Amino acid sequence: MGNYDVDFDGRTYLEEHIFRKDWFLADHPEEIQAEYRLWLPIRKK
Repeated sequence: MGNYDVDFDGRTYLEEHIFRKDWFLADHPEEIQAEYRLWLPIRKK
């Protein structure tokens, strides 16, 4: 990551689940993939 390091000392990461509108309206929502974003704690070197 160039000039950055991952900084897990005393910090956590966040996992974001993104559900589109069609997921809520679907008869079988388990067939629709949710999107995921992973937010990592980073620090500049």
